[in-house]
Amino acid sequence: MKNQKKLYKWQSCKCMALVVSMACCAGNVVRAEQLPTDSTQVKVVHELFNTRDARLTTSSISAIDGQDVEGNSVSSLGNILFGKIPGLFVQQTSGEPGSDAPTFLIRGKHTFTGDNSPLVLVDGYPRDLNTLTVDEVESISVLKDAAATALYGMDGANGIILVTTKRGKAGKTSVKFNAEFGLSSPVSLPSFHNSYDYVRFYRMAEENDGKTVFTYSDEDIMNYRDQVDNMLYPDVDWIDEAIRKVTPTQKYSVNITGGNQTAKFFVNLGYQNNKGLYKEIGDKTYNANNNFDRINFRSNVDIKLLQHLTVSVDLAGRLENINSPYNSSDAIWQNLYTFHPNATPIYAAPGVWGGTNTYRNNPLAYINDRGYRTTHQRLLQANMRFNYDLSSWVKGLSVGVSAAFDSFYSVDKGYSKEYAVQEVLDYDKSTGTYILSEVYGKNTPLTAFGPSSEKEQRFTAYEAYVNYERTWGRHGIKAKVLGRLDSQDTYLSSSDLSSSPDRRAFLSGLLSYDYDHRYLVDLGVSYGGGENFMRGKRFGWFPSVSGAWILSSEDFMKGVDFVDFLKLRVSVGLVGNQNVGGTLFGYRDLYTNASGSWGTGTNNGAYGGGPVEAALGNPDLTWEKALKTDVGVDVTLWKSIDLMFNYFYEYRTDILCSGSAMLPSFYGVTFGYVNYGRVGAQGVEMAASYHKQYRNGGFQIGLNATHQKNKVLRMKESLKNYDYLYSQGLPVGQRFGLLCEGFYSVDDVANRDIVQSYGTVIPGSLKYVDVNGDKVINSDDRVPLGKYSDIPDWELGLNLGANYKGFYLNANIQARIGRDVDLRAQAPYITSPLYYDRNVASYIKQPWTEEVANDPNLAGTIDFPSLSIENNTNNFQTSSFFLRNGDFLRLRSLEIGYNFPKNWIKKARLEAANIYLRGMNLFTLDHLDGLDPEVLEGYPVMRSYNIGVNLTF
Repeated sequence: MKNQKKLYKWQSCKCMALVVSMACCAGNVVRAEQLPTDSTQVKVVHELFNTRDARLTTSSISAIDGQDVEGNSVSSLGNILFGKIPGLFVQQTSGEPGSDAPTFLIRGKHTFTGDNSPLVLVDGYPRDLNTLTVDEVESISVLKDAAATALYGMDGANGIILVTTKRGKAGKTSVKFNAEFGLSSPVSLPSFHNSYDYVRFYRMAEENDGKTVFTYSDEDIMNYRDQVDNMLYPDVDWIDEAIRKVTPTQKYSVNITGGNQTAKFFVNLGYQNNKGLYKEIGDKTYNANNNFDRINFRSNVDIKLLQHLTVSVDLAGRLENINSPYNSSDAIWQNLYTFHPNATPIYAAPGVWGGTNTYRNNPLAYINDRGYRTTHQRLLQANMRFNYDLSSWVKGLSVGVSAAFDSFYSVDKGYSKEYAVQEVLDYDKSTGTYILSEVYGKNTPLTAFGPSSEKEQRFTAYEAYVNYERTWGRHGIKAKVLGRLDSQDTYLSSSDLSSSPDRRAFLSGLLSYDYDHRYLVDLGVSYGGGENFMRGKRFGWFPSVSGAWILSSEDFMKGVDFVDFLKLRVSVGLVGNQNVGGTLFGYRDLYTNASGSWGTGTNNGAYGGGPVEAALGNPDLTWEKALKTDVGVDVTLWKSIDLMFNYFYEYRTDILCSGSAMLPSFYGVTFGYVNYGRVGAQGVEMAASYHKQYRNGGFQIGLNATHQKNKVLRMKESLKNYDYLYSQGLPVGQRFGLLCEGFYSVDDVANRDIVQSYGTVIPGSLKYVDVNGDKVINSDDRVPLGKYSDIPDWELGLNLGANYKGFYLNANIQARIGRDVDLRAQAPYITSPLYYDRNVASYIKQPWTEEVANDPNLAGTIDFPSLSIENNTNNFQTSSFFLRNGDFLRLRSLEIGYNFPKNWIKKARLEAANIYLRGMNLFTLDHLDGLDPEVLEGYPVMRSYNIGVNLTF
């Protein structure tokens, strides 16, 4: 009877949050009209090679489910994860269609040489998350501590993103159709000064450089100001002329789900098209604008072949065609940022591109008249799994085998051409025509190129496992033993040692014990390795232990009615990272020859001739090791408040350091790498959510926050003259630079007693602090500057949801606090006016001049050093002058929708119908003037407005 009461109490914990603690911790916003009504519904969380009741987890896992995934309009799946999962840092580096996939970090950076990226597993196999669409995903789990990742051993140190795709369900066949149309526009684009301001600034720079003969006369400057003739004195806003204000997108998908007790299936077919930002102008027969086309399919089938034998067969594929200009995206945007507004009109005459012998890269011609390239990519993924239930022989025992095969191919092809330009020299009043220069360059026909940049990857995996699960009264045992062999081969059209095969293997075991749903213990171990290290040193042991205590199941908690669920958990374990950086197969000596080719070997491994010099290998190279500790608590209060708190600490060792710093120069050879470095990292994760559902409506709010910091504990560095020059003791990736203390005045330049080693200084040049007091400004005066831009001190996510009588609203807000942006490093073309003949960005409003500097009322308006054409080296050093507060808050998504009542749609034989308006990246608050806080230069992050409809038959 007593046990029955305890069981009843366990089942009647009410509140979804009790069983959704993992999802709430992720800040998941569920459409309120879809909230479960069964208070005893069990939330299942996906672990490595396992699923488990979320209440019984002992490790640190945060997850979101498919409903939250689907509420996004993105072409790269990773872009849905901003602000959704505590501990996960997402960084977008481009908005270009087909190239907008973000990068990920879990709990920050932990190595300064190796790869910090987490392992991504799709249905248990290493795959690119962005090969999936939002319609295919059942859940996304982020596995953060050692207990959650130890079964993957040598690849678990950076955490794991585990994606599970949808599967069929027994019951009536359901068909869901989605159609969505949208318009996208840049979140932010830099602007540049017009021609008048440009020539005015150019004159200012020449005067600062001591010139007496100027490129632009006073009359020229006035003519630009008065815009007397736009052919002789052009004024072109190249970004405005080349970039669209909006561009269309469209997406269609069909999901079919169904089955019975013998066979279940899920089938998805989708199509997506995103247009690029470039305007299509000029007389041509081809399209050079970006165009992203994708067709994807998935079929997941589960079949019960025999009474105890089940088979799962999964097939997925993707076909992509990415059309783009012949020139690269980076080259196009750099040209847009560089080309002067007064260099040339767009056209010198009808059908004739404007340009000069010096300025031939007319930005519109550079985009539209160089030809185009098409990147074709195709991907096929296949899984097959057999599971045999041996319970008739040994209760709770099952065995299985599985295999996976992936094939990816990518190739470029297209057409290239050249174009001619002419300069407008003068105007002939007698004929009323403009006099043009000779033709610079030549117009050529389209010439086919390719196939080029061919890449083929093949991945295979083989797995065998044994499962055992039994319950005796209050005692529960679950055990798993699994062996795995992964192999990936990459073939390139050109010789590249990075295309060498990659073989990895491991044997893992997990033992779980559950006493009365109160005391939970997991013991995990993996023995695995890879071929990147020397024979005999390729394998290692990776153990972990984790436990949880569910206090809310204890008798002493019976009287605490407001606590529905309370769990304490702790874990500790050792995991590895074999993506250590350095040189591939670094345990072998490296040889080079006079032709520059290279190879590895033990005697004479050079290609194309005898060795000229060698870098010594290190036969003792090994993987990075991470000892992780995690302490957490999950709480549900008053059936509607969910709380989560994690503290984590990681001690990572055996990070590669350059061995050359360990040998004197007279030794005669360079040394490869040694496992010497150490990094310590720690932080906290917190999440809170509150939800309430009434008869006609309800709401939900969820907040998650992650704070992290790390420190380089040991690093092999060359000898420095001063202690403050060392990276050891500072965060990973710490920036160094000069401290700026203002601008040189005229008197400062004339009377200065400090030697400037970074070029000539003039009045208005940046003035740096002589940190070491030696009267010389040089590299010894560089000090740690600011915070890291990719990993903030705080990552925040706010997720909101509300519904009323079929109407609903969902919003996702992300914020980053505690980051600095180095404009010189991250926006070099915008922050270097006239440097190498570049343009002048409009964020530069008042450069230093003596007149303004001496006026007390105007001196505070100076926002840039004195302009110069010849003396810029000093100003463009990495310094505190270019550091900006990089904190920002962004409204990542906002959706307003309506679910039609069933009695409205039943005549159309619909099970459900929904219409929605959705915006992505709608609003940003930041400290940067006209620059996007994520992508400061290059193809911008996109804002989108979408309308869609979901129909379920």
